[in-house]
Amino acid sequence: MAEDEIKRQVGSIVSRAKEALSEVREAVVRTSQIGKLKIDVALLRREQEKAFARLGAKVFEMVEDGELSLPEPLDPLVQAVRHLARQIAEEEAELAEVEGA
Repeated sequence: MAEDEIKRQVGSIVSRAKEALSEVREAVVRTSQIGKLKIDVALLRREQEKAFARLGAKVFEMVEDGELSLPEPLDPLVQAVRHLARQIAEEEAELAEVEGA
């Protein structure tokens, strides 16, 4: 009798261990999928930001070339880009002076 009881208990332990391993495996797979999806979303957002930047640069170029006029509410943004472009040009000129000295 004792031997049968031991076999039954060992079988029960093995069965519970298999169930636990299955649950752990499922949790690992799910966590892995979540991590991959989060990375994919972050990469897509980064690509979207780059596309927005390219779009904005092209629109600004067209505005500067007189090929496009924007609605008045966008004037402050255009002015901000122009101001930054002037600041960059000034800093680059100063850098050229310092490098050349």
